[in-house]
Order: sequence, then structure tokens, then C-alpha cells
Amino acid sequence: MRIAFRLLIAVLPLALSFLFGYLLTGPLSLGGGEKDILLAIPALAWSVLYLACSLFFWAHRRPLLWSFGIAASVATVLLLVAFLALFLVSVVA
Repeated sequence: MRIAFRLLIAVLPLALSFLFGYLLTGPLSLGGGEKDILLAIPALAWSVLYLACSLFFWAHRRPLLWSFGIAASVATVLLLVAFLALFLVSVVA
């Protein structure tokens, strides 16, 4: 039961980002056509980073709340660093 709960918490953001992408292509269309799906890419990237970090901390036997909080923080910082790097590359080029 504890393993299933921990795995569910780790995978839930990934499932929600796919649901968000589906909603953007259909019922929740924002009028941008295919460009709407670009809004789901940061959510998908964050959720993949979160899943990887939370599984890493789970493998290293960290406590449940600590690992999910740190995994969310690490995923957020890594996503911000990636966006900053892309921004700097686009400004310099």
C-alpha cells in the first residue's frame, strides 16, 4: 500500500500534464489552434523532472514528505535554469 501511494504521488503530475494537453487540444481550446499545445510543454517537462527526482530520492530511502518537497523544488529550479539558458541563447544568437 505504501509503495503504491508513493508511486501514485510521483506519477500524478505526469498524468495531469497529459490530461492538460488533451484538454488544450479539445474542450479547453484557447483559440490558438495547434499553438495551444505549447502551453503544456513546460508542465510536461516539470512533471518528468519531478518524477525522476522523486524516484531518485525514493531509491536513496529519503522520507516521503521530504523527498516530494525537495523533488518539486529541484524540478522547479532545473526548469527555470533551462528557460534561462534558452533565453540567453536566443538573445545572443
